[in-house]
Amino acid sequence: MESTGKGRIELVNAKYVFDYEAQVNKRTNYFDLALAFPIIGEKKVSLSLDPKVTAKEINRSELLKMIEGQIGERYNKEQIMNAMEEFFVLTSEFLYYRSREKFPTSYTFRHENEHFYMQRPHAQFRFEVEGFEEVEGFFRRVLVKIFPLSPESSASLFTLFLVPETCEQK
Repeated sequence: MESTGKGRIELVNAKYVFDYEAQVNKRTNYFDLALAFPIIGEKKVSLSLDPKVTAKEINRSELLKMIEGQIGERYNKEQIMNAMEEFFVLTSEFLYYRSREKFPTSYTFRHENEHFYMQRPHAQFRFEVEGFEEVEGFFRRVLVKIFPLSPESSASLFTLFLVPETCEQK
């Protein structure tokens, strides 16, 4: 599967917009994502469809290094970076199960008003995926978020918002 579109990252009250190209490469078993940020330039993320491999590799990501440099001193940088790493590991896991169209019982789902909601609890975080208006086998908009489990915070630590313009099955 290949797609192109626009997106936004929200992180500790900062927003970054970008154009993107993405593909699931079945030969290498990776999800490759190229994000083109205005002024900043292109950053690439490759997520193995094996979450264990992603857990080992994600800390070398160009995108993660860029975001780490943008986190101000008034935020808990270690917590945010841990959340970011877990975000990409859980995204890898989601993509793995999505490509097989079978999820384990640790995921909860619901459909409501043309929306698809999925959650997966984790030891320190809650991972959510929300898809809007499924058309021709893909969602027109997708929100992927990670939340801290602490009861005093209901705001997401990191949100990835994707709006595909094209999506093709290869």
